[in-house]
Amino acid sequence: MDKNKSKYSLKLLLVAFISFLIIPLGQISHLGDFLYKKIYYGTLTDMFNYVIQAIIWGVSALLVCHFSKKKLGFSPLIDKKEKEYLPIPNMLILTLLTILPILLVSGLIGWNFKPIYDLGTYFTGLNLLSQVVNLLSKVFMLMPVYMIIRSSQEAGENLFPKYKYIPYGAIGSLLTFGLYELILQVHYLPITYLLIIFAMFYQYIFSKKTYSKAFILMVLIYLV
Repeated sequence: MDKNKSKYSLKLLLVAFISFLIIPLGQISHLGDFLYKKIYYGTLTDMFNYVIQAIIWGVSALLVCHFSKKKLGFSPLIDKKEKEYLPIPNMLILTLLTILPILLVSGLIGWNFKPIYDLGTYFTGLNLLSQVVNLLSKVFMLMPVYMIIRSSQEAGENLFPKYKYIPYGAIGSLLTFGLYELILQVHYLPITYLLIIFAMFYQYIFSKKTYSKAFILMVLIYLV
């Protein structure tokens, strides 16, 4: 095995792991709770946390991308491929990979719309605004998740070029982001959630590994 390939792949896995560390880093926002409570105690405190988390996730992801591009010539987030139309089979598969997980989760929670279900019985204007801010912050959280998938897949394909069919990106995201959220019990439907991670991975594959297409679809199935 080529030593240079091995070193490059290990560095890509390091990028994937650092990308994962960005996710719990967002919890730093809670260190400022005592400051928020001096201003307002309640829903606004949650909103402040969501905004700070989004900033931490977004800025950290861009910094990791910058250094990865500079040191390895590889961007784990933004891909500058030429714009191209996806083949019809790819579009059909992507549609199924997006719709089926949404229907599955909706059915398991009584055919409710997930963002409304998460909101519960609180429908005041401030609670709705807080829920919107929370959902928007999760978009920034998915940036490092995408980076884990992309970096892990690139590392696996580079290290084992004959076995490109193995879902290295899904395995990498399951062992990091997936385990992290399941341990924290963020999701109470573990099997369904694992299937969603695989769906997110194959969205990346069938979108021909283009950020603009894959990331938007990932956001849809994770949030909706």
